[in-house]
Amino acid sequence: MENFSFTQLLESIQNLTHEEKLCVKSLLDPNSHSQEQPKSLLERIEENFCSHPHCPHCDSKKVQKWGVQQNKQRFKCKPCKKTFTSLTKTELSGVHYIDVLDQYLECMLDGMSLRKAARRCSISLDTSFHIRHRLMSLLANNKSEHLEGIVEIDETFFRLSHKGQRGIKKPRKRGGSSIYKKKGVKTPRVKQVPVLVACDRQGNLTDAVLTRVSGDELYRHLNGCIKPETPLCADAHLAHELVSKRLKVVLKEIVSSSKIAVLEGVFHIQHVNGYHSTLKRWINCTLCGVATKNLTKYLGWRRILSDDSLSKATFTERIAGCWALN
Repeated sequence: MENFSFTQLLESIQNLTHEEKLCVKSLLDPNSHSQEQPKSLLERIEENFCSHPHCPHCDSKKVQKWGVQQNKQRFKCKPCKKTFTSLTKTELSGVHYIDVLDQYLECMLDGMSLRKAARRCSISLDTSFHIRHRLMSLLANNKSEHLEGIVEIDETFFRLSHKGQRGIKKPRKRGGSSIYKKKGVKTPRVKQVPVLVACDRQGNLTDAVLTRVSGDELYRHLNGCIKPETPLCADAHLAHELVSKRLKVVLKEIVSSSKIAVLEGVFHIQHVNGYHSTLKRWINCTLCGVATKNLTKYLGWRRILSDDSLSKATFTERIAGCWALN
């Protein structure tokens, strides 16, 4: 091997994640992979924080080690004189039963409901709820920043849900139909929340909860994700035409009334519609509906589960990799 190529290889290894380095190590030494145990979530968070420690109170990097508390390294900030750990002022700060996090990650990896996860981890339903929402908060903004190649976009709708909210005068099952009077006639009205999903053929995906389906709303979430002149597949909707003009992309409009689902043999929206089906079946059937205020968090969780090659080690690495102070 040439010296220049070998130097480039060494430099690229330094940029690999911990999991990718383990894969390279297992290829070079197959016996070492079986002996080394995968690290827990807290260990990976501790490693990430200790490599670049900074104060969560004043954001200063002038810190020093200050003993150990409950097997976690403690630090002290020199400017503000306050002490802290890797969990201070984070989503996992103050979480009880923190020793069951790795077991709970397995439940999230299987897409379990709250009650099933609580039974498997031997914790209460309230603890299961709090741990899940703390972990989902770390994944809510973990989206694909760029969509390449042929891009598909479409919207799906969920019923407005106030699940878990107290003080509702007339509760409805999962935000079902409400009744209002119009000229003496009772007419059912269903309030629905639109959800945008955009994906490409490489598996990159981004989504967002919309207030309404409009060109401005779509442009706000898709601006910067799609490059100009990119083929954009969408159904016939005025908002799609407006956003395609503002993004300067090539719109491939699928008109359902024409009964033509594929244009030019390659342009369609079957991938995004398949994701819609999986998402709605998971939320409405497996999870028995979710509150609309928490829908963004569940979308982030579903994006992680959409990776077919996802393992517990990869899931742990993704959560530890997006670790950041509030």
